[in-house]
Amino acid sequence: MLDDNTFEGCTSLEAITIPASVDYIGGLAFYQCYALNCVIIEDGVQEIKEGAFYECPALETLVIPDSVTTIADYAFQGCTSLNEITLPDNMTDVSSKLFTDIYKQNADVSGLTIYVKLDLISYVQSLYPTAKVVSK
Repeated sequence: MLDDNTFEGCTSLEAITIPASVDYIGGLAFYQCYALNCVIIEDGVQEIKEGAFYECPALETLVIPDSVTTIADYAFQGCTSLNEITLPDNMTDVSSKLFTDIYKQNADVSGLTIYVKLDLISYVQSLYPTAKVVSK
């Protein structure tokens, strides 16, 4: 496991690989890691907890492996440079608050491309109408 607040405030952290031996990424694990731009999550991680990548404004692309079944609300809040995210095939429910600011109704995701399995395209598009939603 990668506990809550593990890397909080590590402003010089630019890249990390989260190994398959990690069950989950804890809440606010990378909170305010302002330089974090590359995250590799290996297949084996099962859950991304609330606010895990909150305020990681340099994060641009994220591929989430199919082993992940749960991504909590606000996981990517404040990831203002995020332009591509691939959601796992094993997700059956996608939160409407993955990118949302706690204090705002909706997040601006107009520059974001979200890759999802074919049967989730319509649903994800309804949650994030300004994003480009593409089948993987």
